[in-house]
Amino acid sequence: MTEAAVSAPAAPAGSSAPAQTPQTYISPEGQFLPGFKEAYVPEEFRNDRIYDTFADVPGLMKLVGHEQRTLKRQGKWIPDETATPEERAVFNAQRGVPKTADLYKMDVPKELADRINPDLMGKARETFLKADYDQKQVDAAWNLHLQMVQDGTKELMENPMDMYQMILPRVMELQKADAETKLQAKWGPSYDARLQLANQVLDDGIPEGPERDELLKIVGNNPVLADCLANLGVKYKMEAKGIPADSESAVHAAMTPDQAVSKAKQMMENPEYASGRMQQSSMETFRAYQKQIDDLFKFAHSANQQPKEI
Repeated sequence: MTEAAVSAPAAPAGSSAPAQTPQTYISPEGQFLPGFKEAYVPEEFRNDRIYDTFADVPGLMKLVGHEQRTLKRQGKWIPDETATPEERAVFNAQRGVPKTADLYKMDVPKELADRINPDLMGKARETFLKADYDQKQVDAAWNLHLQMVQDGTKELMENPMDMYQMILPRVMELQKADAETKLQAKWGPSYDARLQLANQVLDDGIPEGPERDELLKIVGNNPVLADCLANLGVKYKMEAKGIPADSESAVHAAMTPDQAVSKAKQMMENPEYASGRMQQSSMETFRAYQKQIDDLFKFAHSANQQPKEI
């Protein structure tokens, strides 16, 4: 008796059904295609981040190798300077460290919204990522920071004087610089003389003491008050010299003739004026600038022509 050959079962006679090609989620180059998790990964594991760390079969094989090395260390291994980027990526993915800093969740309570700088939040996220923080570590650090901000705000509202005394010198410095800028723009060449007059009004009207010292500080930081006092000083000086308040020389009445001439010469040395660029750029600006110079010389000349006793 001879052995019969074993062959594959034949398709039923008369059957015309085409052969079914199995659905694949791997390209000929080994790349995983969309849907591979649903096809190959058991449902209970599909949400694990580990499946986002590779894109092809070679990457999967590499991951398995690094996983094996990690397991050999019995789960006690922490990447050090000798760890490869792949080993560090595996370790961080298992811990929940995101791939990019913007994936960290850092909420800000409404009551602290105006106290938190968004740019600093971005820098904090980058710092956390460089330190390989997972979300739990970020939560702990961020909540501590928010608590410190909240406590600091409460302390500031309840006891503001300490902070006020600490920042007051800097605030006054900024106020003084701002006042000087505004007054220089308004007073022009008469700035020094008019500021001296504003201080003189206080010196003449208020006796020496803490009150006058405090007012002198305020004048230096308050352009409106300084301008008001300077106007009073100009008025008194004009009246003393017999100069009408509506005369052309009123704006320079607080200056000496020598000061007026010195200021006019200084303005003439302005490179924009001396080179002719100001005239070429804007005739209107040039004419206004030239009028200031002319007024200074006119005032100096007229003042020198007055009798000495006036």
